[in-house]
Amino acid sequence: MTEGIASRFHSRTMASLAVALMLTAAPAPARAAETIKVGFMTPLSGIFAQAGKDMLEGIKLAFEQIGYQTARRKIELIEEDDGGNPAVAQAKYRELVSQDRVHVLTGVLLSNIGYALIPPIERDKLPTLYWKVKGFSWHSRRDGRHR
Repeated sequence: MTEGIASRFHSRTMASLAVALMLTAAPAPARAAETIKVGFMTPLSGIFAQAGKDMLEGIKLAFEQIGYQTARRKIELIEEDDGGNPAVAQAKYRELVSQDRVHVLTGVLLSNIGYALIPPIERDKLPTLYWKVKGFSWHSRRDGRHR
């Protein structure tokens, strides 16, 4: 049962990431050979490190299966450790955007990191794929009902 849920989660997540990559890979003469840079930020240290490492291995496996390319463009995966700390995540985000010039961001696992990154992501209009657990909503109430 758990394996079936994990498989569906993996399939949906990879499909969502593929769509995000295709959107950033839309044909444009000036960008035809440009590498698609995927920023992957997750906790790779601290108490959530194992979940982050598992996610990282999953995305690497998915990219290996497609030869690290889509729409005839290479994919470069840039990994960052947010350590579960929103201040660190914001600094790493700035680095990914200004220095590494990523085209899409994914891997954000913890809600405190997600909330901290909303303002800069919206400001920069950076395509972002947040991982989501079925049945969970960013607007969940303590009693389990959704707003």
